Amino acid sequence: MRVNSVDDAQGKAELQKMLADRFKLTFHRATKETPVYELTVGKNGPKFNELQPGNLSPGETTIGIEDNRIVARQETMKALANKLSWVRNRLVVDKTGLTGTYSFTVDWSAFSGSPDAAVRALREQLGLELQSHTDPVDVLFVDHAEQVIRER
Repeated sequence: MRVNSVDDAQGKAELQKMLADRFKLTFHRATKETPVYELTVGKNGPKFNELQPGNLSPGETTIGIEDNRIVARQETMKALANKLSWVRNRLVVDKTGLTGTYSFTVDWSAFSGSPDAAVRALREQLGLELQSHTDPVDVLFVDHAEQVIRER
């Protein structure tokens, strides 16, 4: 089952039902103040251009982490924030206000000796800032789950 389908809400509901049936999973949601990073546009603006609708190729939307860089083709700032969450091991929230589609590469291998290499590369190469904040975040708490033992 693919949750990121056309009908995201239906996919999530089906996944939740399957987990409840198979693992007797119960959970609840709550809002919790959590450390996050906010992705914003720097004071001099972004150093990349929005792709125009006539320049888009259907089905060629990708974003990936490779070594010390992120390569994006026809992606959104929300997708970049999601990838940065993996790099920084903390939720990154898109606060750029940029709603278009973009292609770019950010490479922090030249700054690999720095603890904030990715942050510095974002600033210098893309004109974006990554700042630590505390924001209310919807959190999923697992109340109960049972181990499934498969017989061979």
